[in-house]
Amino acid sequence: MVDQPSEMPLDQIEAVRRAARERRRAWARRPLISAAADPSPATRSTIATPAEMPSVTLRNGRAWSVNVEVVDQERLVRGWTQRELAHRAGVDQGTLSDLLARRRRPTLGTVQAICTALRLTLAQVIAFDGPDAT
Repeated sequence: MVDQPSEMPLDQIEAVRRAARERRRAWARRPLISAAADPSPATRSTIATPAEMPSVTLRNGRAWSVNVEVVDQERLVRGWTQRELAHRAGVDQGTLSDLLARRRRPTLGTVQAICTALRLTLAQVIAFDGPDAT
């Protein structure tokens, strides 16, 4: 007879899931620290600089990038998975995953759909690169 592994009781599984969800929400509620305000190596390793974010160059030569920290933070505050956000925004889950992992350059339409689902403005998630960036 083969011994089967003991299963964790369902209430214990739910408790573990709740604790993990609360840790993610606590992380998402933390204040974002500007890398310029605190250039310590510990801070710089957790905050993406505009050069590290995927960017798109506009016709006028200015580049814009998405602050994926804000998007991910808002997603976690709501307790949504990447799959849920992709579904609510009407974008492919792989596209969203690549955007959050900074592997893919998003289109403006994709960013706008994600912002709409999270009730954010484009100004909250898009940063313009360059000396006269606003």
